[in-house]
Amino acid sequence: MIFADKTAEGNPETAPHLPFVALWYWLTSVLLDQHNMPLSEDDRKGPREVINFHVDRSSSIPAYAQLVRQVREGMRIGTLQPGDQLPTVRSVVTSCTINPTTVLKAYRELELSGLVEARQGAGTFVSGTLGHTDPHVMARLRSGLARWLGQAREAGLEDEDVQALLASVIVEDSLHKTQSGSDQRQRKAGTA
Repeated sequence: MIFADKTAEGNPETAPHLPFVALWYWLTSVLLDQHNMPLSEDDRKGPREVINFHVDRSSSIPAYAQLVRQVREGMRIGTLQPGDQLPTVRSVVTSCTINPTTVLKAYRELELSGLVEARQGAGTFVSGTLGHTDPHVMARLRSGLARWLGQAREAGLEDEDVQALLASVIVEDSLHKTQSGSDQRQRKAGTA
């Protein structure tokens, strides 16, 4: 057995689980090393680490999904570009105080979506894109939204109030688009 100690030898109930525990520790270390190898001199100059993750423990959204959402949002607003390096698993574990498997799950989901790629010995890098809006337009819209948020704060709105207001406007806009699309299809069907 890989891990054998006197307490396990004397306890027949825990002895059969030792190979599984050894395998678990080995697998976790291999996965962590895949995402945390030191960068070569060339890689240090090129990619940049541009996102600082945060996990809201009071949220009903699982931690791995919060990380995935933050990467996707960064890609949509242009703060994450193809070639940018995501933080290492170890640094996310340290900064967010979450389990390494949580970070690995988030990175794996992003990889399966084609948004990032894990490079053996180098780390995890953004490889895809989301959204195709001109960065200047995004900056202008962000500035306008920041002014609006300031007005909302002055009016006494809290984070949940702002989120509810934005969600309601998005839903109304989606319903309006759906309805106008349906009207257009009906007009086309009537003229055909």
